Amino acid sequence: EILGSVTSISFTDPADLPIKDNDLTTEEVKALCEDLRVLGKQDFKHLLKWRIHIRKALSPAKKTEPSTTAEVENEHVVDEDDKLLNE
Repeated sequence: EILGSVTSISFTDPADLPIKDNDLTTEEVKALCEDLRVLGKQDFKHLLKWRIHIRKALSPAKKTEPSTTAEVENEHVVDEDDKLLNE
């Protein structure tokens, strides 16, 4: 939804530095974020996949034995990401 409603994504805020400086945020991803209006379906898929990977990379380390509530929430997040990719 957000990708369709904004014209660009910038990484200017200091809180965005971990995302901007991450190895997963390539120059291609930065270029795609600069002008969202001209992107095609494949470009949006690329950004959504990048989002999934960056979320996994920046999430706090998991405990050795996660609780059942955390597992259910984790599955819900993954299902939500898959749903977005399918859309």
